[in-house]
Amino acid sequence: TGLYKDTIQNAVGCDSIVTLDLTILQPTTSAVRETACETYIWLQNGETYTASGNYNDTVPNAVGCDSVITLDLTIIRPSASNFSITSCDSYDWTLSGQTQTYTASGSYNDTIPNAVGCDSVITLNLTIDESSVADAGDNQTICDIDLAALSANSPASGSGSWSVLSGSGNFNNSNNANTTVSGITQGLNQYTWSIISGVCPISIDTVIITKASIPIVDAGEDQTIFTVDRATLEAVSNVDNVTGVSYSWEPAFYLTSNVTRVVETNSFLEETTEFRVQVTSPEGCVGSDSVIVNVNETITFSAAFTPNGDGKNDLWEIKNIQNPNILSHKVTIFDSYGSEVFSSTNFQGWDGTYSGNVLPVSSYYYSVEINFVGGKSTVETGLVTILR
Repeated sequence: TGLYKDTIQNAVGCDSIVTLDLTILQPTTSAVRETACETYIWLQNGETYTASGNYNDTVPNAVGCDSVITLDLTIIRPSASNFSITSCDSYDWTLSGQTQTYTASGSYNDTIPNAVGCDSVITLNLTIDESSVADAGDNQTICDIDLAALSANSPASGSGSWSVLSGSGNFNNSNNANTTVSGITQGLNQYTWSIISGVCPISIDTVIITKASIPIVDAGEDQTIFTVDRATLEAVSNVDNVTGVSYSWEPAFYLTSNVTRVVETNSFLEETTEFRVQVTSPEGCVGSDSVIVNVNETITFSAAFTPNGDGKNDLWEIKNIQNPNILSHKVTIFDSYGSEVFSSTNFQGWDGTYSGNVLPVSSYYYSVEINFVGGKSTVETGLVTILR
């Protein structure tokens, strides 16, 4: 800037002094420094920058000269990280003081500032192993066989396997929840069902298979009784003296009781019947046998009796004299002289007395008149002997 002169010849040939009053205006410069994550939009020129560097823009300054503005830009980058976790049933992820519980496998993200202030994306690759509670099924008792079916629960995830804890056994498929086991020894056998599911604790349950014997039962020899008699039935087995043994006779309708070892027929038994007894051991094994009670419906006269008051054979009896097919009867007994010593039209037995007096040992003559339903009649005669 200044006054500058120059002399030139003017139009009339004289010196002409020209003075330049000069003002020089100066351009200006300035700089800005910025830091941004990933991108930066410079409002100065509306440009978007994605890399660090120096960027210029020129604009008129206050005096109208160029003003060069320099952007000293630093672009910093976001960060990313990931990690993998395997957990049982659920996983608690704590980040930035916050806890989130996850129960399903998957990839989960969270964003937090990194060391330079940009987003830090953390990815959790989560695998959830589902636990299962092992259930080996119900305890069993098998009777005189060495094969049993096992029924456990199948795992929701992972795998299961059978093993022998005590006793013995051979599994058809030890990795199948529902399988069979053979080669079972007498007595108690224990088998375990174990479920393994990733990082979850191993779950184990035990089932007991008890191998027991079927009772050996004898219901006795077949019997023959008269319609008014009672048959005594007795079961004999190899477990009779064992606590917890039970008995069951059928058909119960013809018995006074059907749940004891020794039973007696009742008055309803009027025809030949087969009776079966089941003997159940404490382990639940059942053995059985049967006996036939034949019912003799013929009218039968005993040949002798011993009226001595011992409770055995004290009466002379006529079997089936009370048969419903008999309309009426009359029993008459005579001594050896032909004198009548007993008479009855409702015969229940004769005790060997006459008018309250005990008759001597001897043979006596009897005559029995029988009238049947339908009009048929008969007279039966014979001898009966009193023995002492």
